[in-house]
Amino acid sequence: MSVLSRITDTHDYLMLIIPLIENPPWTRRLDKGKWQKLIDLKWTNVPPIDLLKVTKLEGQPWITLYHLIAKTIFRERYHLNTFRKGQLLRVRKYINEMMLDQLPFPGGYSTVYGRAHGHECSRAEFSRWWWE
Repeated sequence: MSVLSRITDTHDYLMLIIPLIENPPWTRRLDKGKWQKLIDLKWTNVPPIDLLKVTKLEGQPWITLYHLIAKTIFRERYHLNTFRKGQLLRVRKYINEMMLDQLPFPGGYSTVYGRAHGHECSRAEFSRWWWE
């Protein structure tokens, strides 16, 4: 069995990543209403204004998702049925300008869009295209 086959069929990585984005185990809310994030293997208090700052752990699922979607060989192999598309669309609500500014997508967000459409794009266009 090839690695690609294991990623797409056996383990279905895209479907494994979605719960990590929706309910991240490295962010928690205490009974007192304070928020904490796991930063450098320690639970650290985070003021509400900083909750949208992406930590290293929070960025990993997004980068994995991006790389899987950006690879042509993966898109050709991965069968995007109704269920899978519905699951992927659930993470759309977490894509915002602040998140896109913090994540180091190789070549920029417009690279993947540009390859498919032959031109550069805005972040809003990329977000729409990525999840259509």
